[in-house]
Amino acid sequence: MVVILIMTGLGVIQFSCAGPARPGSGKDAAKPALVPSAQPGLTSAVQPPQAKPSTAAPAAAAPAAAAPAAAESTDPNDPDCILVTVNGVPLRTWQAQAIVDFHKQGDIPGAAVMWANVQKRVAEAKRRGLLQKREYAFMAEMNKEYYIADELLNRDFLEQEVPRVTEKEALFYYNEHTTQYMERFTDANIQHIAVQATVLGQEIAQKAKQGEDFNQLVRQYSKASDKDQNGLIEKTDYGNVGRILGRKVADEINKAKPGDIIGPILGDRRKGFFEVIKVISLVPPQPKPFENIKGQVINQLNYERQTEAIGKLQADIEARTVIQKTPEFIEWEKKVQQENQQN
Repeated sequence: MVVILIMTGLGVIQFSCAGPARPGSGKDAAKPALVPSAQPGLTSAVQPPQAKPSTAAPAAAAPAAAAPAAAESTDPNDPDCILVTVNGVPLRTWQAQAIVDFHKQGDIPGAAVMWANVQKRVAEAKRRGLLQKREYAFMAEMNKEYYIADELLNRDFLEQEVPRVTEKEALFYYNEHTTQYMERFTDANIQHIAVQATVLGQEIAQKAKQGEDFNQLVRQYSKASDKDQNGLIEKTDYGNVGRILGRKVADEINKAKPGDIIGPILGDRRKGFFEVIKVISLVPPQPKPFENIKGQVINQLNYERQTEAIGKLQADIEARTVIQKTPEFIEWEKKVQQENQQN
């Protein structure tokens, strides 16, 4: 067995999977002493007085010695194996696995190191008597309750009562919403008008949809530096449009078809323009193959399903909860809310 002791400023960390030493196994284990009369070849010079017969009831028999404790497992795969101790406090495999399962660390060795570091600091906090301060003790308890109320309740509820999305369900959703999973366009010709007010952008878009000449609208309204080129961006792709006009604009073009008028859309925030777009030509992007994005679709649907379920759970909890506030506190609360609104 290999035992590693790490001496730190806050304690001793022992990494091991060995069980505790068995009684009598050390070289200094005590041996039973023999009185002189019981030692071979010796007699006692002074014989002990003979005990008189006793008339008292015989003493009760001494209880049988307890059976020796079973040795600790040394197999790290055993849930009860002790992986590490900090100042005598053990961490077992099942506990390290719980840390991994709750997404605090990626593997058991990492979880053990994290736990050991926490134990060192907790020991120092106790040495300083921090929990003797009522505010500190209250906050420690509140944080534990917060974790139970938020992390553990949600986890248990989702595992027990919210079924996971199946591949079949994900495929059905994908077929009904293929426009959400398109490849990015690679060949488009567009024109754009950049304005600084969304209301003006709406008026321009409406005029373009009613058939007014887009070139004339560009020259009349656009604040972009390419207005003299009629706001034309040729042979462009998703990435280029995203860099020039903003990702939101590129996303909308990706869903459009030739001839569409799009906008106004808030483009690149650094420029502060709202963009009105005319799609002159566009090679339609194709849907991404389901097999390539199956995991993405399942994760998306699981998130939506779980978010909805958590919302319903919260509403149920609110309906069953009774909260009472003193009149004085209600007045104080109103005053604070008014001050916050004014600020």
